[in-house]
Amino acid sequence: MLKVLIDDISTINDSNFESIFNSLPESRKEKVQSYKNKTDSYLSLLASKLLIDGLRDLGFENEIDNIREDDNKKPHLVNNSVFFSISHSGSKAMVVFSDKEIGCDIQIIKNSDISLAERFFNQSEVKEIKESAKPHDTFYMYWTLKESYMKAKGIGLALGMKNAPILNGQIFDDNYMSFSKKIDENYFISYVYKK
Repeated sequence: MLKVLIDDISTINDSNFESIFNSLPESRKEKVQSYKNKTDSYLSLLASKLLIDGLRDLGFENEIDNIREDDNKKPHLVNNSVFFSISHSGSKAMVVFSDKEIGCDIQIIKNSDISLAERFFNQSEVKEIKESAKPHDTFYMYWTLKESYMKAKGIGLALGMKNAPILNGQIFDDNYMSFSKKIDENYFISYVYKK
């Protein structure tokens, strides 16, 4: 089972914020309130709404109040009946669901300095990025894949970006499958899930 939900912050506004917020379980309300910036708070609310909508669509409505965070701040259901991952960037939020461990990432594509790759990626990956016809796209594809992989493994950034192996645009780990795609010309999404 695999379900991917993506939405834009434009669906949240001052008039519907409170009604959506009040429909959330306490754990997600706390997450939304933890953001001081209004845009980040709206993105967190949107991601929480996608999470709740997805759980309902998958028949896990009774589990909504059982969302907790583990020691690495990864949200999960207490009984692990379905796995999910949440990400947001720019004006978009993304939630993926699976019956196995899963991680996702969405990133807005910026004309950032790709020399960051030298800090976070191994030498062969840096070489691939620099030699790519679209270095920024390749950078963000690799970034989202690596972050998704670390989320799927449940270790967050503790593994270190350089140690999240990519080969030919795919996670190089026999236990995981990966998917990456550019959407709306301004975003890259990836998700990685256990086989």
